[in-house]
Amino acid sequence: MELVFPIDLYSGKAVDAAVKMYEPYASFELEKTDSAYIVRLTAQGDFTDAQIADELANYALGASVEGGHE
Repeated sequence: MELVFPIDLYSGKAVDAAVKMYEPYASFELEKTDSAYIVRLTAQGDFTDAQIADELANYALGASVEGGHE
């Protein structure tokens, strides 16, 4: 599954922190473009890609809001 986090809404630090938080539950591939952080994930264990994607996106948004846009 692929998630796209627009740079004008999400901080790179927040996206990185979200990926680190969910590394035990999925494998990740990261890419940065001029306009977005792209995260590709494959869930592991009992979780689906959609479950991990939802949780990761919520974490990244919360961390971006708490930390400000950097």
